[in-house]
This record gives sequence, structure tokens and C-alpha cells, in this order.
Amino acid sequence: MKIFPFVFCLVAVALSPLALTAQEAAPAVTVEHSVSALEPATSPDGNMVATVTRQGNEDVLLLSKTADPTHRVASQRYSQGVLSLEWAEDSAALVVGFPDERGSQADVLTQRNGTWVQLPATTPPLEGRLRYQYLGAVFREGTVQLSYKVSQLDDDDQLLAFGVCAFDLKLASGQRVLRAYRDMNAQSFQTVNPNPGTPAAAPSVPDNVAPAPAVVESPAPPATPTTARLQGLQPMEGMNPKNVTANPTSSDAAARQGFEALRQGDLETAMKRFNQAYLFNENSPIAFWGFGAVLGQRALKQNTEANLKKAIQMFERGLIHARGKVRARMQGDFGLAYTRLAVYYRQQNDTEQMERAFDEAGQLFKQAYQGARNYPPVAANYSLYYYYRGNYRQAKTMADLAVKRGYKFDPRYLQDLKEALRR
Repeated sequence: MKIFPFVFCLVAVALSPLALTAQEAAPAVTVEHSVSALEPATSPDGNMVATVTRQGNEDVLLLSKTADPTHRVASQRYSQGVLSLEWAEDSAALVVGFPDERGSQADVLTQRNGTWVQLPATTPPLEGRLRYQYLGAVFREGTVQLSYKVSQLDDDDQLLAFGVCAFDLKLASGQRVLRAYRDMNAQSFQTVNPNPGTPAAAPSVPDNVAPAPAVVESPAPPATPTTARLQGLQPMEGMNPKNVTANPTSSDAAARQGFEALRQGDLETAMKRFNQAYLFNENSPIAFWGFGAVLGQRALKQNTEANLKKAIQMFERGLIHARGKVRARMQGDFGLAYTRLAVYYRQQNDTEQMERAFDEAGQLFKQAYQGARNYPPVAANYSLYYYYRGNYRQAKTMADLAVKRGYKFDPRYLQDLKEALRR
């Protein structure tokens, strides 16, 4: 049966005021929890509060001033309930997750000229027979990135393929900008295009996933009918976590073995272990960190651009669920992927793409260093970034910091850096 590709529809759309009436009726979707039990969500600046109340068969979202909860600045009705409320860190936007006839999606509410408005175009920009599940929001300055798990169905509503779609919305204009889409069970990760000469930082390991012993004696996570027949060479290849009982302990065990295999250079085993980690916990940021790390290592040997872009997608997906130090440390490896991509574009004489990739890397390293400056791989990867930007003194400073904290570089990199400083 032919699987038709998804079609992206990128359009600029106008803002619309927040509706004060119910949305169009849609087929009922069962909500497994009491949506009216959501706790009020206060904005980080403390000025606004979002409250969900049950009125008849609908949920009503009320936005009020914290100082005067009786003064409602906006309201919105949801005929099938509200699942989640999430404020941007600067209080500039509120994302509301809710079920609809295709699964679940999100509304983005933001303030414009003193009035709260709802951004349109918040569903995945894809065509076809789809179901989608809203995964979460990532806020950046002036934008919000929405991520969805998307399932493509045939005419009999049977699953053909699934993937992850992430796109940005500009808060000021409502313009939708496609950022990334990946058909997660495609078989197209591996072609050859060697790119020698890129010094490699050793893969970092999150400290909340304890390193496995040098000889792995513990068994792999218990096999299921799904894991037993996995090819396991690509992220999430052929898997459906909905058929497996979630088990965070088994997920962490698989991730430990995955990072151990990665340190030993066994990328195939590492990918299989991270697939198992994902299978037992589809929201594990460590599993996606592992996917990105393996693809980043593959990029040193083959198909540089494609593998790095796929690594970037995995890191983006992992950051949706990562918090605290795990998030900051993952950003260090994320920044390294963008750095390597910039080097590739430099070799292709594509200055525009190179600068864009370096800019992304610089922002990620800044955040990583702020949140995890004492984590040796962050300083090590930051050193590589400065090296390729031509700032050899700062590269040396970061390298010394990483070595002081126990990081072991490839000696060839340290020699190259030493020679660069002499020039």
C-alpha cells in the first residue's frame, strides 16, 4: 500500500481576538481525568492567573488579573475539556492543551496591545488522514515551538506511519514557521559520505544515568513481543510504546547500557539500547539524548549533513521533556551537533548556512554553560565550538577547564589547538 508523503503548508495568518463563545462542536473524546480539577496556573511574573471551571458539559478557561480575580480579561470555552496549562517564562504567552476529534492539540494565547488574542494555525501543518497528540511547548524569545506526535492512517484508519512534527509560531504576528519533521519509522538514515578531519569530543553521559561497569554483566531490559524483533538501528524504528507497559526503571537500565556501548564505540548496540529506553518510557529525555549522540557519532563517518540534522531533531525532541541540569547538559551535546554542522557547511563554502548553525550553537552553549558549568563535557564541547570559530584563546580556556574537571580529550585535538595558538 502506498504511503503518501506529508505536505507542509506554511502560511502567514492574522491574529484573532479570544473567542467568548464555545468552539464548534466535535465528536466526543473521552478525557481520562477530571479536567475541571486542573490547578489554577499563575504566570511567572505573578500578574495573571488562568483558571479552568466546569460549566455544564464544557470547560471554561478564565484569564484574570491576580490582584483582582473577579476581573476577567478573557475567556475561552472548550467543549471537550482542558488537558494542560503552560505559561512562557516571561509570561508573554499561555499554551492550553485540549482534546479534539483527531486526538489533542494546543491553543496559544498571547497579549497584543493590551488585549489577549488567540494565535491560529496551531495544529500540525500536514495533510492527509491524521491523528495527532500534542506533546508540549518550548518557549524562545518571541516564539513558541509546538511539538506533536503525528500518526498517518489509511482509508480503514489503520496506522501507516508515525512521526514527530515541531514548528515555531511567532507571538507578534502568528506566523507559522516549520522547524522540523521526521517520519520516525522511515528506513533512510544510512548512506555514505565520509567527512574526515573533525576532532571528536567523547560522548557525554548524564550523571542521573549511572555509568555501566566496564564489563556489562546485568541483563538487558526484559524483551517484549515488540523489542524481540526490533531491527533497532534507527531511533524508534518499528516500535509502538502504547503496546508496552511503561517501566521507567527498565528505561533507565537500557539507557545506562546505551551510553556504555556509545563510549566503547558500538553504535549499533547503543542505538538498540536507546530504542529500548524509549520503548519503556516514550517521554524519556535521556533516550532522545542517546539518539542524538549516536547520530552525531555516525555523522563523523558517513552522511554528515543528514545525520547531524537528524541528531538535532532528536535533541529538540528530548528538550521538550528535559528539566534542570539534564536539560543544560543535553544542550551541550546539542550545541556540538550544530557546531559540526557549521563545519560541514564551511567545507561546502555555504557561508550563510554556516553562520546560522554557529549562531544556534553559540546560544545553546551559552545556556548549557549557565546551567551546567561544572559538567566537564559542556566545557569540552564549548572548547570545540570556540576552536572552529577561530577563537583559540577561549578554546584553550575551556579545554583547560574541562581537563581540570577530569575530561580526557583526543590528544590530536589538544595538539591542533596548541599549534593554532602559535600562529
